[in-house]
Amino acid sequence: MNKKTFNIRTKYLINPSFQITFVIYFLIIGIISLMIFYSSNLYFFKTLTNEGLQLDLPADHVYFELLVSQKHLMNKIFLTTSVIFFTLISLLGIFISHHIAGPIHKMTKKINSFNGIDDLCEIQFRKRDFFKELAESFNALVVKIKR
Repeated sequence: MNKKTFNIRTKYLINPSFQITFVIYFLIIGIISLMIFYSSNLYFFKTLTNEGLQLDLPADHVYFELLVSQKHLMNKIFLTTSVIFFTLISLLGIFISHHIAGPIHKMTKKINSFNGIDDLCEIQFRKRDFFKELAESFNALVVKIKR
């Protein structure tokens, strides 16, 4: 029976400085997006409150009570979705950066372990890794050198 062996990396932080920076960039974009969304939400409720005041509604009117309850509900929804969003962004950032850092790490390891032409062998990246053209170029170089 012929068994296929797979090179599966289980260490997701291959290059921590790059990957953490990558995730931080994602989180900064997320924070800016959430700030815009939350500011829009505040503007919406402030506008509705001003409309009620322009209509000379009393402060204890049911309209203002409704606005306050809806604002609290929206804040809870915003907080919940923000926590979910930041968790997903962090996990996705690590996962994507893993598929960027992994091939570079593998290529660097292969080059650093080079002791002579006899050590040269082709390199394979995982199916979902980025920079497959880097492996193809390296493999073409190996074929040229071994001729």
